[in-house]
Amino acid sequence: MYINKQNRIMWIDACRGIGILLVVLGHCDFFFNKYIYGFHMPLFFMLTGYLWKKESSFVCAIKKYFLRYIIPYFILCTINGVINCFIFAINGNDLSRILYFFVGIIYSRGSSQWMPNCSPLWFLTALFVALVVFYAINLVKSVVLKGCLLILCPIISASLSTLKVVKLAWNIDTALMAVLFILLGVILSKKQKQEVNIKNSIIVVLALLVIGVTAVYFNPIIMVNFDNNRYGNPVLMITGASCLSMVVIKISQIVTSQFKCNFLTFWGRHTIFVMGFDYLAGSIVNNIMYPFGFGNSFTLFIGKIIVLTIGIFIWTAIVKKIKNDNIRRVLQC
Repeated sequence: MYINKQNRIMWIDACRGIGILLVVLGHCDFFFNKYIYGFHMPLFFMLTGYLWKKESSFVCAIKKYFLRYIIPYFILCTINGVINCFIFAINGNDLSRILYFFVGIIYSRGSSQWMPNCSPLWFLTALFVALVVFYAINLVKSVVLKGCLLILCPIISASLSTLKVVKLAWNIDTALMAVLFILLGVILSKKQKQEVNIKNSIIVVLALLVIGVTAVYFNPIIMVNFDNNRYGNPVLMITGASCLSMVVIKISQIVTSQFKCNFLTFWGRHTIFVMGFDYLAGSIVNNIMYPFGFGNSFTLFIGKIIVLTIGIFIWTAIVKKIKNDNIRRVLQC
């Protein structure tokens, strides 16, 4: 398991890099979005579970999760809100929509109607809630009761999905399903071997790929949407998401055992920034490409990669100049 000088596990950064690039790609409306959306969010939940550890107290855990996810959430939402207000003022748009943004940010309703061009940030509130719930359940001493509660969480989420209940605040409904994938990540971390057997891993990857693709294909929904808590068939969704997430995890482990993968690890270290500004990057690229007639999914993806890369370097340079360690640590997203 290769760990760099910053004590970061390289395959996890590479895996996150693949995951966030798939998020960017998915927002470009590629023809295989059904498969991307079938697992890219569960992949992040599983990786969070892989790194999960018990803190000294429940209060310390909540504080840690709040600083790691909720503070960046509000900072990035606010920045996008200011940018949108500025654009609205220049274009003479109806400024009453700003009220929608305010409510949407507080509620964390991940849609372009309710959030200022940064709706992918719904993931942060969902992850925060999922981690708090997961931690609370792990405080239960009874193994049987703990197991029942862990199983009950995805059942409740799937039931809310089937009943098409209105989206809950801070994505509580989706967070309950995320608890399952966090659990799978925790289990994976306990079963993980230090050395990667490439031959065996390739066989496992192929088997999981077949099962995962098949499950996603036969799931009777146009596209799984964790943001809206819409899963289609929950069993097929969980099967497809788990298997395809494991495929990416295994591939990341194989590749990083042989190569440094600086490109992937670079993106993996800045996933929150990308979630916060992916839509803004898309708007910039579309406004540049549209007059020239280059508005297709592939050019949009490449354009967003370029714009986001520039944005990451600018953001990183600004953060490095902040003298307060706590503030700098929060903004390293």
